[in-house]
Amino acid sequence: MQRRRWMIMAGAGAAAVVAIVVLSVWMLGALSGNQNDTPLSQQLDAIERAAQASRSSEAAAPTTAEEGSGDGANSGDEDASEEDAPAVSPLSVSTVTSWQPDSSNGNAENSASAPNVIDGDPSTSWSTDTYRDQFGSGPGAYKPGIGLMFTLEDPGQVREVEIAADADIRFEIRASDSASPSSLDDTTRLRTGTVEDGTATVRIDDADEAEYILVWITRLGSVGPQAYEASISEVELLG
Repeated sequence: MQRRRWMIMAGAGAAAVVAIVVLSVWMLGALSGNQNDTPLSQQLDAIERAAQASRSSEAAAPTTAEEGSGDGANSGDEDASEEDAPAVSPLSVSTVTSWQPDSSNGNAENSASAPNVIDGDPSTSWSTDTYRDQFGSGPGAYKPGIGLMFTLEDPGQVREVEIAADADIRFEIRASDSASPSSLDDTTRLRTGTVEDGTATVRIDDADEAEYILVWITRLGSVGPQAYEASISEVELLG
């Protein structure tokens, strides 16, 4: 829109210049008794060429000012960033268990089915119990969250995490120095994510080597007006 306004203003200015020059030529010719032997058509052609050059130079100015900004430039930077990102491949996981802090109510539920999230079969899953209130720190929340603790066969840099689960689940990716930390403060948050349309992909920049990765669920999916739970079918750690 800014460029279009500049072009309209430039065209209007050039038209005004042409009109003034034509009027001046006509008046000078009339006052001097038409002493200029150049035909009027050629004079008008020369005036038009000058006006065209003026319009071109004025229209170029806003285009130059707009270079390097806007969606086009940003998209180019993002494409370059994605192209420069290192390729990732699946990391081997030795064990998966459900986990929660020692101070949390209840227990780390359904730990026996936790390995279902790394079996490559989307028809199997791990699920939480069903709650009447959402996770969190409010007075109605039974617990702040629950997680899945992954132990890698060898310590590595986790650069990406892919999750297939119920929609609307919110989670954090955390690194731990132990498979059984006593509190959430003993882990380090790397990134956060939300499952949308059944999947979520989280990319981790500048990842440090870790042996234990926690997928910490902070918000359950809603399965009814007063029923909340989370079901995860697959989790893949890539590095």
